[in-house]
Amino acid sequence: MKVCALVDFMGTSLESPEEEYAQIKKEIEKCTKRKITIYKTDIFPHQLQNENTDIYVMDYGGLLPGCEDTILSNFRELVRASRG
Repeated sequence: MKVCALVDFMGTSLESPEEEYAQIKKEIEKCTKRKITIYKTDIFPHQLQNENTDIYVMDYGGLLPGCEDTILSNFRELVRASRG
C-alpha cells in the first residue's frame, strides 16, 4: 500500500516531521492491518504530479485562525493530483 503523507515541514511543538510520519505509518498499519510505504515526504501538494497512491494523508493541524486558505488550497492540489 502506497501512502503519500504531507505534514507541516516545521513539525509541531512536540514532534519533528519524521516523528509525525512514523506516527502516521503506525496508525495506518494498525487500522488496515497492512504494511505501508510512505513514499512522498517533504513536498507541498502543488508539487504532486500524477501520483499512483492508495492513500493521501495531509496533517496540517493547528493552523492559526485566518490560515484556512492554506488548507483549502492544499486540498484542491491533492484532488487535482489524484485525478492525474
